[in-house]
Amino acid sequence: MGDILSAFPEDKQDTGLPVDQAMSAPDVLSAFPDDVKFNQSVQQGVATPPDKAARVLKMQYKTGLPVGLIERNLDQVEEDARQANFNAEKFRAESPMLAAWMEQDKNRTALAKNDLGNLSYIEKIWNAYGHGF
Repeated sequence: MGDILSAFPEDKQDTGLPVDQAMSAPDVLSAFPDDVKFNQSVQQGVATPPDKAARVLKMQYKTGLPVGLIERNLDQVEEDARQANFNAEKFRAESPMLAAWMEQDKNRTALAKNDLGNLSYIEKIWNAYGHGF
């Protein structure tokens, strides 16, 4: 990267940061000592697992709720969003066998809830080709 910047000296901005080195979180924090908000964001970001951060961002885009609220109630926000998108009438029309099976026992619904798309697809395949096997 240093070679590219030397080719365009008018575009080079001195940030005081090392150009040819990858920076760890502590390096970034010490490079911007006056930016308290940035320091806090980096510290919290380093401590947050990436999969949780992705889930929080997805729910923020989907619901418009504040990040802090979503972080504190992530599982409940995801469940509420899932229920808001569920159209029982459409599901029953598209997957009547699966709907009837789930209707018989709440534990069946609990088992199937994360795989409704796959189970519905299996029912469609069964209806289309299953009788010919």
